[in-house]
Amino acid sequence: MDNRGVTTVDLIFATLLIIIVAVSIITVVSDRINTASQVEELSKARITADNLSEVINSVYSSGTGHSVNVSLPNNITDKEYYIDVNSSGVYVKIGGMIGKAYIAPKKISKSYRLDESQITMYSGSTYIIQNVNGSDGYSWIVITES
Repeated sequence: MDNRGVTTVDLIFATLLIIIVAVSIITVVSDRINTASQVEELSKARITADNLSEVINSVYSSGTGHSVNVSLPNNITDKEYYIDVNSSGVYVKIGGMIGKAYIAPKKISKSYRLDESQITMYSGSTYIIQNVNGSDGYSWIVITES
């Protein structure tokens, strides 16, 4: 009788230990999968920022009068996003994360009044990026929604 009781307690203890280890492994794997998903979102946001930065730099370096139409994707990994552009760079914001790319031009405007401002661009929209010569002789980048 004593052997049966000890065997039952050992079996219960071993089963409990296996369950604890399995739950711990599942938790770690779940966290890793979430981290990988966030890394994918952020890398796609960075790619979007780099692509837009490349277009802005190209328009700037092509001189006064040059313009390009840009259509933004509807989403990044099935999440909506928005982009802030200012004199320090292009910032793609998605799910609490920010992908950044630097730009060459330091004079950015959202209107032809050529007042330095931050431009917010929304997913799925189309924009015109133009190089405009200001009254001070400097090139400005003007971004307007088309």
